[in-house]
Amino acid sequence: MKSSSPRPELFRTLLHPAISVTVPTSGVLAALSLMAQLAGVSGPRGLTVAVVVVAPLVEAAVGNLLYAERAGIGNRARELAIYLLLAYAVFSLIRPGPLVARFVPSVQQILPLLAAGIAWLLAFGIHNRLRGREGLLRTFHGKHGDPLRHALIERQHDMALTVRELRGAQATVAGGFLFLSGLAIITATGIFTSSDLPASSPGFILLCVNGAVSALAIGALNTFIDEYEVNGVGLGVPFRFQRRRLVAGGAYGPHPRAW
Repeated sequence: MKSSSPRPELFRTLLHPAISVTVPTSGVLAALSLMAQLAGVSGPRGLTVAVVVVAPLVEAAVGNLLYAERAGIGNRARELAIYLLLAYAVFSLIRPGPLVARFVPSVQQILPLLAAGIAWLLAFGIHNRLRGREGLLRTFHGKHGDPLRHALIERQHDMALTVRELRGAQATVAGGFLFLSGLAIITATGIFTSSDLPASSPGFILLCVNGAVSALAIGALNTFIDEYEVNGVGLGVPFRFQRRRLVAGGAYGPHPRAW
């Protein structure tokens, strides 16, 4: 028995942030474009797109580099507040008029910040649900034989909790795409708008992009869940761990033997 070589470490450092960045970014930008189409106005400006794209990148970079364990909610909330304040300052400085008047809140400033905040929160929610798997990867990495066997037995309960979190991440990703799909259907019918903008707005393209990255993300999360179905199959474990292992695997196939 042997743990995966450098592959899990690569997944932890690259694939997890990729999921938490691409899904919220494409989803929020698609929602902004579809809502603009629905309201009969032009889509998000370049600066709005920039602050939305950068928000999940900030969450991933700070969470993985500055905070090795992604710290507590207080530190992460402060991080989001600092980012939004910096973005607000940029939006204010580029406005025309006297300097003081530029910092008076307006819809043109608040809406992009709201979108960026939602993108950051979605990224944080998905990334936080992957945290348990990252801990398990660190525990199993480099082990083989009896050390790996003992690590698997000791972390049965954590594996079950991690699978629950991974399924929660799947629900978040799928729910976001279903919401966008419903919004796209309403926008395409033109029931609530008399907009003359073409129906082939960037929102529908971004919807397709979000659908593609969501499908890939759900597939990757399914792979992560399957890992805990096969991890330790055939190992003798105490009877009290049997149910936890079955929950972790999410399957009702052949039962592993118990002590």
